[in-house]
Amino acid sequence: MASSISALALSRTDVVSGQKVFAANEVTRIDRLNAWATEVADEVMDLATSQTVAGVKDFTGGDLALVKTQTAGNNSTKAASTAFVKAAVDAGGKAFGSWETTVTKTAAVPTSETDEIASTLAATDLVIHGCCYNTGTSSMRCNFKGYTDAGNPPTTIRGRMSLWGDGQTIAGAGSSFTMFVKKGDYYKVTARGQSGYVNDVDRTYDRIAVS
Repeated sequence: MASSISALALSRTDVVSGQKVFAANEVTRIDRLNAWATEVADEVMDLATSQTVAGVKDFTGGDLALVKTQTAGNNSTKAASTAFVKAAVDAGGKAFGSWETTVTKTAAVPTSETDEIASTLAATDLVIHGCCYNTGTSSMRCNFKGYTDAGNPPTTIRGRMSLWGDGQTIAGAGSSFTMFVKKGDYYKVTARGQSGYVNDVDRTYDRIAVS
């Protein structure tokens, strides 16, 4: 009685016992199966070996699980998990520091443009806030300018305030400006007034770091 073979696998070693007779066309068919198996192995994504996948691939049927995840300081193209992204965003936001009173001026405003804050290098991002106000009942004609850019001294005006006009005689009347300064840039504030209209003007300049 002839022996029967349940299956011959192409990818494992099988022991075949007894005498087996293969017709010529059957041997050719096995060779073709072997060739086909090799071709398929080159065309499919294997679960256990490293492969280079080219072209665009669309995945459907749910979330795609990624084995490799990003870590802090790693600038590779590894995927970042949702938890990693959330933690990085929560930790990476800018925050204001504490207010610092940088300069307070009470003397008469100079009649030629003079530095109230000399050119200063910003070690961090900054906000500069200037405020001037009338402490008496006299008319005022005073201008104040905030400068900031990469030059030393800076020459780009980015903030202004003034007390100007014969009608500004109410004690406490004033104005202010807010100026943003980039880390690594310089900043300064100047003052200038018209002779006879420069007394009783208090000025304060506050700074707050952004980091």
